[in-house]
Amino acid sequence: MKKISLVMAFLLLAVTLLTACGGGTSSPPATSPPPASTAPTPTASADTTSPTPSSTTMDHPVTINMMGFKRADEMSAYIDGFKAVDPNVTIQYQSLDASTLQTTLQTQMVGGVGPDIFGNNGPTDVNLQQFVQAGYVEDLSSQPYLSALSSGTLDQSKMSDGKVYAIPTAIGFYGVYYNKDQFAQAGITDVPKTWADFLTDCDKLVAAGFAPIGGGYQDGWTLTWIVPMCMMANLMPTSDLVAQEMKYNSGEMKYTDQTGWKYQVLSMFSQMAQKGYFLNGSLGLTLDGGTQAFAAGKCSMVMVGNFETAQVLAVNPNLNMGVFALPTNQQAASQLNMSGAPCDFWSINASAKPDVKQAAEEFFAYMMTVEGNSAYATSTVQFPTVQGATVTMDDPHAQSPTTDFSQYLNSMVPESIAPAASDATQGYGAAEVTLQQAWSTILDTPNTDINQLLAACDTAYAAAQG
Repeated sequence: MKKISLVMAFLLLAVTLLTACGGGTSSPPATSPPPASTAPTPTASADTTSPTPSSTTMDHPVTINMMGFKRADEMSAYIDGFKAVDPNVTIQYQSLDASTLQTTLQTQMVGGVGPDIFGNNGPTDVNLQQFVQAGYVEDLSSQPYLSALSSGTLDQSKMSDGKVYAIPTAIGFYGVYYNKDQFAQAGITDVPKTWADFLTDCDKLVAAGFAPIGGGYQDGWTLTWIVPMCMMANLMPTSDLVAQEMKYNSGEMKYTDQTGWKYQVLSMFSQMAQKGYFLNGSLGLTLDGGTQAFAAGKCSMVMVGNFETAQVLAVNPNLNMGVFALPTNQQAASQLNMSGAPCDFWSINASAKPDVKQAAEEFFAYMMTVEGNSAYATSTVQFPTVQGATVTMDDPHAQSPTTDFSQYLNSMVPESIAPAASDATQGYGAAEVTLQQAWSTILDTPNTDINQLLAACDTAYAAAQG
């Protein structure tokens, strides 16, 4: 089988997320996905080298306790690779689901018994923001290995104070995975380009006996985070999304305002639920459970992040799948967008013992090498963050979705457009909690009036704001 290597040095140009083009203003993609070996290169010259691991290895055995939401088999590329660099360092890794990780970290960090290294979602992670404010997190801003990141990725890794407290090891996207064979059986010859196309395709899938959309929505964040991220990217220009979010925060825009992006995506989601497009029982499935249902052919599509590609292939290595951006746009656009951002962040506990902290910094330096980041990207079937790193795949079933995702590198919408926790009003926080409940209500009871659900958000805002 021919080996294909996706060279991701062009992320230098692509990952400038806060200024990503919205509204289809980017150049149109090729009529067919470009071969992986001919991926675009940056128009500006850039240093694609990356720092080598520290030449100073530990002179005595050290054990690092590491906790995160990535599976142990995914982290083995980093952990095993680093063991060869410094045999004196042993990394004991504990994998938890995202919700359990959050609550565990909150308890342990406050109690002074937190892990030496912990996973998080970077600057937008409320847990991380609170830990930084409390002084629980090591400042990484002066570490030389940060030069391995592109300027855009580095900018997206900075907190509101301009400092870096977590390093990103992958680029995450949110899109629609689809079963190409089921699409073909339903008579669908191309991915949808508009919202009307998408609804038509769903109707064709239903007529062919397939459940159009699956998902694992027992984990609340998959429904209230991943789905909106998929749906908002092509709704309006990025600048408008950001401007509206600030207005939601200040109370200037009401959640019941039909011109607002939150009203529009909830309305579209309600439309899908009322038409019966969702796989029965999706509310009772975890994230991995929803992915496994898609891999097993129980549904034709699933809205999820590229971090689940490896999970799909683990269940069904021969699945003929692809990825497309959810077209919530009403008119055809020359270029559709995807929400995305650096992800798989890792931080160091500021209270770790000095030698453990030194070993952790050495491990971070390894993660920021071409060798280490390439191995991790290949293991997880994601895009690397280190300049010059590559993701190499022998399997065409993994190549297809990765190549599909690469079409959107130059048209990414920021994964999070919400205000920083320090800037969020109490009203906004209360309204967002109420909004999260609305998503589950719609999936559970499709005929629920969304105006009532969103009016409850406005009521919650007013009550909390005083």
